Amino acid sequence: TSVLEMASCIILSGSDRSARDDVDARDATRTCLAYSAEFAVPLLGVCYGMHRLMQHHGATVTTGLFRSGKYDVDAASGARFRLAFECEDFVSAAPPTFRVVLDHPAHGVVLVTNGMSGGRATGAAFHPEASEDGRRLLHLWLSGVDMVGA
Repeated sequence: TSVLEMASCIILSGSDRSARDDVDARDATRTCLAYSAEFAVPLLGVCYGMHRLMQHHGATVTTGLFRSGKYDVDAASGARFRLAFECEDFVSAAPPTFRVVLDHPAHGVVLVTNGMSGGRATGAAFHPEASEDGRRLLHLWLSGVDMVGA
């Protein structure tokens, strides 16, 4: 039995590395994404993990302005979230199979999700554990709530 076979969800975590340069992790990312899609296991990419997810689906990851800290991010629904960022990687546009839930001028695509592949892949450019609003969004994801319109 592999670790993936025991998983009820998969989290591609943050890292001190850049998704632009780290070719070593691409096989592991592909393995996790394939398993998520085949067996309908929810997948969450956090910071580095989100950028890996976006790369895998064809988005370009570039260098943004590194601004570590907490920033207000407004949703189309009018909700405002205070979220913590720790990364200089930047995605300006999500792949066509993903919906952008939150974006920010300095941080690009902040939260994306798809309803495809059964695995409900979601990417968060922020660190959900580092702010109250981030933890709330993480709780929604863990609860299976569709975050579009969050």
